[in-house]
Amino acid sequence: MSNPLNRPYRTFDAALMNPQTSSRGTKDGPKYWVKFEIEAALHEWLMNANTAGMIIAAKCLVTDDGQLPENIEKPEENTQKTAHGKAISELFAKGFFRNEKVAEKVGTLHDRVNWISGQPCAICEDNQCYSWNDYIPSHSICFDTLDSSKRAVLKIKYLEEWTSKTLAEKLGYQSRGDIPLESIAKWARENGVEWCLPLSFREGK
Repeated sequence: MSNPLNRPYRTFDAALMNPQTSSRGTKDGPKYWVKFEIEAALHEWLMNANTAGMIIAAKCLVTDDGQLPENIEKPEENTQKTAHGKAISELFAKGFFRNEKVAEKVGTLHDRVNWISGQPCAICEDNQCYSWNDYIPSHSICFDTLDSSKRAVLKIKYLEEWTSKTLAEKLGYQSRGDIPLESIAKWARENGVEWCLPLSFREGK
């Protein structure tokens, strides 16, 4: 099955398990979140979709036995795509997309700032909540209230998002999940950053 998240208004079934709620007050009023456990196939769809500004409209059914009803289909798992998704996840886990040497080959610091300026604040989700600290957006209410460890996490988050998405665009793909692994390895070799790849990529496994 092709990724329905890249095809607006196509319906699909999904299991959202073990919901956990949270909320936080902001200058624009309270914000609410629900965190779910999801199946591997749905996680892969989300990883391989452009989720910026995405709204998923859902009609939900609650079960009382922890099982999906027979008339609800589970997302199909494609073994090849699942392996590809795991390899992309390994690039994130091993720090490829957060490596400054890789980022420098993908684009300039000015490119990063331009991209970040179009993103909502990671803390309050306000698109106007910006002043600048290095290439990370900060704000007297939001960013400046965080301790150094949380600031470092946000810096990595923005760097990984920008590097991975910009590399996908440079190589001519809609999302990072669409990039063939051999294309990533080839790009890394041609740009002198092959040493930043996980060992499995360098060994051609």
